[in-house]
Amino acid sequence: IRGAALDVFEKEPLAQDHRLLRTPNLVVTPHLGASTKEAKRGVSLDMANQIATCLKRGVVLNGINVPRIAPSEATMVGPYLDLVHNLASFLVQVFPGRVQSLRLTLQGGVPESAASSLTVAMLSGALAHRLEGPVTPVNARRLAEQHQIRVHTESSSMKRDFMNLVRVEAVLDEQRHQISGTVLGQRHGRMVELDSFLLDAIPEGPALVTWHADRPGVLGELGTALGRHAINIARVQLAEHDGQALGILNLSQPLTDDAFAAVASLPGIAVARAVV
Repeated sequence: IRGAALDVFEKEPLAQDHRLLRTPNLVVTPHLGASTKEAKRGVSLDMANQIATCLKRGVVLNGINVPRIAPSEATMVGPYLDLVHNLASFLVQVFPGRVQSLRLTLQGGVPESAASSLTVAMLSGALAHRLEGPVTPVNARRLAEQHQIRVHTESSSMKRDFMNLVRVEAVLDEQRHQISGTVLGQRHGRMVELDSFLLDAIPEGPALVTWHADRPGVLGELGTALGRHAINIARVQLAEHDGQALGILNLSQPLTDDAFAAVASLPGIAVARAVV
């Protein structure tokens, strides 16, 4: 057993020298005041629902060491937690450099009350690819402080092109980059902007990101190179800005070192990045 949390004991309260109190992977919670069968059933169902919500949607309700999300907002906020985490993860994998600052902007109807939880999702997504050891919603803020990463969060009711929008901005080695996204159909996270490129992409790995010449044949050469290494392309999104083209290719399997080297060496590819 990796860990356990116990609430009710045959004899209460436990003696101060009880061996359970000295077990490092055991959490002993205060006894809930459920004295009837109906109350105990209600408490059990509530706890089961909260655990299911955490496992299925990544939303922690009534956590004592993570930002709180109101149960009424859990359905809406859950997909945005995943989206913000994925956007931040995608951004720091695509652009190299030491993370100096991170900024989260919420626009439209994204609840401002969830800003703290969404900020933690941004930190855990970004720092997981920069730090050794696990990065979790519990320790993400502390790790950011330890590494002197400036963190900002702001909200705006302004609606530009989308009813709801989240934006992650990062300064990496003095270079500023940004990525934006929204949720479609209350559950499908989409990347809609990467720096100046407008997109409709899935911000998840495995993926290949390329900056390449905006001319015929480049995508064909890219697909051929991947095919020679048995890498299947599941989805392609292309964008153009000021004569430069961006490609985001979601892959069916992780990109091998040989496949990445083959793509990066193509004459039409200016920059290539792998996203895991």
